[in-house]
Amino acid sequence: MRNAILTTMLLAFSFSIGAQVAPQAVHGTVNILLANHNGLVAVADSALSVTESVLGRDRQRTVGYGQKLFRIDDHTICAIAGFYMDPGPSFGSQKSSFAYTAIPNLLHDYLEERPDIARRSLTDKIESLTNSLIFGLEIVANLNQAAGIQRDLRESQVTFAGYENGDLIIARVNLVPQVGLGGITYVKESVPPIRVGERLASSVAGLGDVALDALSHPDKITRPGPNLQFLAESLKADHGASLSVDDMTTIAKAIEWRTANTYPNVVGGKREVAVLSGGTLSAFNPYEGDQPKQNGRRFNWLKDSHARNPNKLPGATGITVASPTNAVFVSNSDFEGRRQPLDNILFTRSTFTNCVLTYDGAPMVLFDKTNIVENSTLEVGAQVKDDDPFIIQLKLEHPGLKIERSH
Repeated sequence: MRNAILTTMLLAFSFSIGAQVAPQAVHGTVNILLANHNGLVAVADSALSVTESVLGRDRQRTVGYGQKLFRIDDHTICAIAGFYMDPGPSFGSQKSSFAYTAIPNLLHDYLEERPDIARRSLTDKIESLTNSLIFGLEIVANLNQAAGIQRDLRESQVTFAGYENGDLIIARVNLVPQVGLGGITYVKESVPPIRVGERLASSVAGLGDVALDALSHPDKITRPGPNLQFLAESLKADHGASLSVDDMTTIAKAIEWRTANTYPNVVGGKREVAVLSGGTLSAFNPYEGDQPKQNGRRFNWLKDSHARNPNKLPGATGITVASPTNAVFVSNSDFEGRRQPLDNILFTRSTFTNCVLTYDGAPMVLFDKTNIVENSTLEVGAQVKDDDPFIIQLKLEHPGLKIERSH
């Protein structure tokens, strides 16, 4: 979607779930990597922005700052451009979103679950991390869709740099959203990796037009300044092979500065810098301000599942939630002859045949009109009021569903 006007500029960055959440998705902006036989430098800005619609015209605005450059282990880094944070929707009577998704949180969870990450190959790190990111992005995207919230779905660009078998490698994977009948999915588009040699190599993600122009034709830039003049001379002399790590750091910062001057509404803030040299991460200076906080609830996502009982009468209980701090998102699944609780479970695009559904008034619940219900009954707990909004919604959207009070 073309996002709605921000009512409060800094809502997005309270990072306190349950107090304030952003009314829309937040995006990152630019990553610049330069490398040669002396090592690699990665520079990222820290500005985070939203797109808002004002009088029918879209404009972008910086709403805060956040970390976009991450340490994977002592010889691997990654940088993120594109998607950064989405608060997700709220369901039922809950007042805040438990689907809050932010890149730093996804990276934190990924690394926490893989204490052996340093022993894995760079190829495996790229594959497993992008899979983990896709899982998080697809959950919040499909929950938004189920809640009727439209988002401006954007490609995410994940750039990796690290050592493998003594070689310095730069690799980028674009995570591209696609909308289909089964919901929203993200597919990977891999950019051919760069094996760094003697000459200067570069990779730019995000708003890259200024950087690419400066790196391709530094001698043709209007008012290039001493740093880009030095780059032009080095490229002419030896294709950038003589540039030191310090030289590349200065040049990358200068290019980021030029990008921020060109796009002041979306690029800027504290520069993040990482340096790989001598086979290791020799310097790492990320953004260290306020970071997104975990919301304390974990989602499991069950899709394309089939739970069928050949008998017409409901048999075994279906999906359940063991802890109130957990929730299950179910999509594109079908249930037959099951006794299925609805509390703390979010159902969309699923089919229920000859089932008994139960509802005891949990604050988080979703059973939208994309679900199909045939010959099934809803048992409502004694404590649930007749004017419960969820019950009213079910009566409107699923008039064939029989509703009874449990005994």
